[in-house]
Amino acid sequence: MEKATPQTPKQKWDNYWYYYKVHTIIVCFVVAVLGISIYQMATRVNPDYRVILCTADYAGIDTERLGKVMSLLVRDLNGDGASVVEVQDCSFDEQTMDQNAVNAHRTVVLAEIQMDGVFLFICDREKSDWLNYGELFEILGQNPRDTSIENVGWCWKGSGFKAEHFPDAPDELYFCLRRLEGTTFEGKQKAIDRQGHDRELLDSIMNNTMISAEEPS
Repeated sequence: MEKATPQTPKQKWDNYWYYYKVHTIIVCFVVAVLGISIYQMATRVNPDYRVILCTADYAGIDTERLGKVMSLLVRDLNGDGASVVEVQDCSFDEQTMDQNAVNAHRTVVLAEIQMDGVFLFICDREKSDWLNYGELFEILGQNPRDTSIENVGWCWKGSGFKAEHFPDAPDELYFCLRRLEGTTFEGKQKAIDRQGHDRELLDSIMNNTMISAEEPS
């Protein structure tokens, strides 16, 4: 017996949906995912600077606001019309966080250290001991042999930057510049340029002043 051919639009739709419902759902899902991905790629602003925040207090600092405030101090390096500082929070607390989350945050930090895209780290005293175990940070103080956090980091306590923008945030937060000397990045121009830009960012934070809009000669 031959199957009756649907005559009305509703009958045609019911027939189609009966046979192709799963296929249609899968196609719609794939199209939606692709659409979202394309939209995110098209609208995402590439950061001019990337900074790693690593403390024992996850979510203790508003990283989005920190990035926005620091963005007011910097130049547009990539020429896209916006000055953007992206702060990635890799903070973790072994006592309160799930071990998988702790491992994930550690892995992100260690992966960043292997690349030449980030030279400015923000940490507290506890995480500075872990980060600077292999003398990761450049000496900022007067003693070239002192690797304590006070000598390799700038503490924002009492600074104009903190007082103006983050008066209620924890005092003990250190800004540290990753060193090039003695690393695999020493002598590589891309890394030298990246460290130079991050040094400018650190100087602008320390002085709470905007980096000159003019490109260096």
